[in-house]
Amino acid sequence: LAVGADGIIHLVWATDGGTQPDGFRYGRCTSNCLSKSSWSSVEQIDSDYGIRIRGRRALRVASNGALSAAITASGSLYFVHCPSNCLTVGSWTLTLLQSNVGKTQASLALTAAGAPRVVASMEAKKSLAWFSCDSSCHNASGWSATSLYDAGGDVVSLQLDPMGRPRVVFNQGYSGADADHYRSWYVGCDANCQDPKNW
Repeated sequence: LAVGADGIIHLVWATDGGTQPDGFRYGRCTSNCLSKSSWSSVEQIDSDYGIRIRGRRALRVASNGALSAAITASGSLYFVHCPSNCLTVGSWTLTLLQSNVGKTQASLALTAAGAPRVVASMEAKKSLAWFSCDSSCHNASGWSATSLYDAGGDVVSLQLDPMGRPRVVFNQGYSGADADHYRSWYVGCDANCQDPKNW
């Protein structure tokens, strides 16, 4: 869930069959949001069974109202973006960040300019990874990715400080490094964050 500067409430979730098809859905409400009739929603991405939206703060609203989300779907990590008219299916783009991630927790933040930053704890990769993009973020080639630490797909939370520098808290989970099982860590980077040595 995220709230824009205009007070509009935005929500993303996944459905796993039942009365609704499997897929990624988006909903919004402009006012009187305790009433079900005030909400509008649309399914954006049809998917095989297994789509999940995991991780805290999966959805963000930029200052211009554009929406961005980090989701896991069918075992892969994606960046999802909508610049406007988000109740229209064709307004959304889905960009693959990492395949074969297994159980994954992802957290997303936006710079003041709206550039996305993602930290993901990926069970199958046994890795905490940093993903960043400054332009052409609907293309995988616009993204850089860096593996930072051993991690096992547990909780992770990303925030940017007023200067846009990443600050991360994560639980290491079961990473395979016996001495570090299930410890919680705080890490940060002040510049050149594509280089793991700067964290």
